[in-house]
Amino acid sequence: MAGNNSSQALVNLVKNFLSKSEWLYSFDEDRAIFSFTLGLREKLHRVTYLINVHFDDVVVYGFSPISADAQNASQMAEMAEFLSRANYGLKNGNFEFDFNDGEIRYKSFIDCDDLEPSDNVLRDSVHCCAAMLNRYFPGILDIVYYGAEAKEAIKKCENSRELSLRRSHDSNSDGSSIDLDSLLEELRSMAGHHDEGDDDDNSDMENADDDSDEETMDDDSDDEDDEDDM
Repeated sequence: MAGNNSSQALVNLVKNFLSKSEWLYSFDEDRAIFSFTLGLREKLHRVTYLINVHFDDVVVYGFSPISADAQNASQMAEMAEFLSRANYGLKNGNFEFDFNDGEIRYKSFIDCDDLEPSDNVLRDSVHCCAAMLNRYFPGILDIVYYGAEAKEAIKKCENSRELSLRRSHDSNSDGSSIDLDSLLEELRSMAGHHDEGDDDDNSDMENADDDSDEETMDDDSDDEDDEDDM
């Protein structure tokens, strides 16, 4: 049964999506939160996810495997500036930064008021989190391990055609709207994901732990704190 503040129909929809994608997951019925870990074929090798189902929306969180040092005030300040710069102009989701422990995550929101999201919409939200974490991961590493400044770290991450497209205005110069499907396809390509049937792989992403049981996410206190904040 879904939690008190969640929709059973949306919970079933997400369950069906994850099962069809053949991604191992665990489900907290009291909180209506799905958790799973997926492997990537990029510099960011894996992403841990939480999908939080509410009454009329679904929120997808992708967590960076690297956190800032909460005891290092200078590093925390640089990371906060870096993520604020990264968030400017984003059209689909945003980075979140926990000042208590330095945790970094990307959030994608799906409005489900009077409608049910398709598998493609759910898949795009998962892809978007991975693509944005992958794009900005080099800057996160530079700040955490090499003491880089936020301005230099963001330049390293945003020197690309894909980010120029993502940060474009809401309308093209002729006033027409930018095609969201094309934008999401750009994001998918950034992370090296492929739709089912594009190659020999049977899924968009590889399961991080093939021999794991249904519980694919470490059950530690930090994750419990994250879930309580949602």
